[in-house]
Formats: sequence, structure tokens, C-alpha cells
Amino acid sequence: MVSQMSHHPLALKLETLDDDVKLANYINELLSTDPRRVREIRELIGNTSHSGYRRVHEHLAATLDRLISGLEAGSGELKGSLLSLSKALILVEYQLARKQISDSLANILIGIIRKLMSDISKMMESKEPTRSSDELRKLREKVERARTIIDCLAVLVYRWAR
Repeated sequence: MVSQMSHHPLALKLETLDDDVKLANYINELLSTDPRRVREIRELIGNTSHSGYRRVHEHLAATLDRLISGLEAGSGELKGSLLSLSKALILVEYQLARKQISDSLANILIGIIRKLMSDISKMMESKEPTRSSDELRKLREKVERARTIIDCLAVLVYRWAR
């Protein structure tokens, strides 16, 4: 397994999932055309293959989209999302073991998945009737930010991967 605390300059800070401004700044960094940033981005993508990331992205994006839809509908049903996120975590580790995605990219994905799993688990521990619409909204926004990041990473992979 990859270390959660990556020292890569473009490593994801998990608080980015909590704030639109931090998200926008992170996306701007990732999409930068500054030559120094481009070098860092190429290092981040590393040995990642198009197909390796596509497999992860397809599963994780579908999981996040289902979660977003359920949260938008006001559904507090979160159990299935933990199973799907667990499968996504396994898929990331599998693609990493196969050397289909880089350590740095895997660190970002693992950090996102574990953060969402943690937040969902905490929410599930509270009894369903006590979940406020504000809590569900905040979780939905966090999941939407995660979806935005994995889409941005897909752009980088298709731009720079082998």
C-alpha cells in the first residue's frame, strides 16, 4: 500500500474536499501550463496508463454519481456507498500493484476514497432520523468536489500518460 502522506508538490490536501475555493485553486494548479508545474504534473502521472486509470475512474465516478443522486434526492441511505467505495479502494490498490497507476496518483485517489468512507461511516453512526439536511448537503458537496478532482485527474492522465 502507498503512504497516505505523499510528499509530491501536487499531493491532495484533504481539506480541499471541504471548500470550493481550495478546490478551484487545486484544479488550477493541476491544469497549469507553467513549465515547472508541467514537470510536477508529469511526475504525478508517472507510469500511469490510460486504461489503468480509466478502469479506476469508471468505477469511482459511477459510485460518486450514485451517491450524489441519492443525496440530492434526500436519501440518507449510505450503506451501499461504503461497499462501492471499498471496491474502488481495492481497484486502486490492484492497479497500483499492477503498476498501471503511479504511487502519487494512487495516494490522491486513496486519500479521497478513505476520507469519503470515514465521513459516511461517521454519518451512519448517527441515527438516520437525526441526520440533518445540512449534513446531507455538506456530504453531497464533498462528493461533488471529489468527482471534480477525479475528472481533472482523468484530463491529466489522457494528456500526459503513456
